[in-house]
Amino acid sequence: MAQHVLTHPHAHRQTRRTARRTAADAARAPRSADEVATLTPWTTTTEPAADVPVVIEVVGAPLRTAADGRDHDRPRAEVVVASAALDDVELLRSAARADTVRIRFSAALPNATAVRTLVAVLEGHVLAVGRRREDVRLVLEVETVVARDEADAARRRSWLAHVEAFAGASWAPSASWVVAPRERVVADGVALARHTGVDVVALALVGSSRGHAEQLSAAALAA
Repeated sequence: MAQHVLTHPHAHRQTRRTARRTAADAARAPRSADEVATLTPWTTTTEPAADVPVVIEVVGAPLRTAADGRDHDRPRAEVVVASAALDDVELLRSAARADTVRIRFSAALPNATAVRTLVAVLEGHVLAVGRRREDVRLVLEVETVVARDEADAARRRSWLAHVEAFAGASWAPSASWVVAPRERVVADGVALARHTGVDVVALALVGSSRGHAEQLSAAALAA
C-alpha cells in the first residue's frame, strides 16, 4: 500500500522519533507523588454528539469490521498527515482524495485542538473535491501508556511534563498521549475521537504497555 507523508515546508525539524524516545523513557519511569506535582488527566472540554460512532483500534492488532460494512483490511490509498499544513491546498486536496488519512501528533500538530482544526479544514477539502465525508476514514494515532491505577497514571503524566520542561522539547508529548489505567484507556480513546472529529483512534502502546494489547483489543471490540 503506497503511503505518502505530508509535511509542511516550515515545520520544525525535530524528529518525531527523538520526541517519542524521550517521552517513552519518562513514561516507563514511575516516581513517587512527592517528587513531582500531579497533573490533571487529559479530558475533553467540548464533544460532538455522543451517538456519533467511533472506532478504537490497537496498533498491530486485527482491525475491527466497520458498522458501515466497508472492508478496512483491504489495501487502500492512505496518506499520513503529520503537520498542521492548513494553508497548503495541494497537500490537503491529496489527503481529501485518499481512502484513509492517518493523522499523527507532531511538533506542528501538538494537541487535540490542533487536530480538531485540521479535521475541520480537511472536511472542507473533501467536499471541495466532490466526495462525501464518509468516503474518507480519518485515523488518529496516539501513543498510549497503561498505568497500574489512577495514582500511577498521575505520576507518569507528571514525570512526562517534568522531562519536557528540562529537555527543551519543541512539543509536549504529555499533551497528546493517553496515560490511564487499562480499564479507562478505551473510554479516553473514545472521548479523544469525539473531541477531534476523527473516525478512529489507533492506540500505539508504548514499552511494557504492549503487554495489554490483547485485553485492550477485546475491550475496544466490546465498546
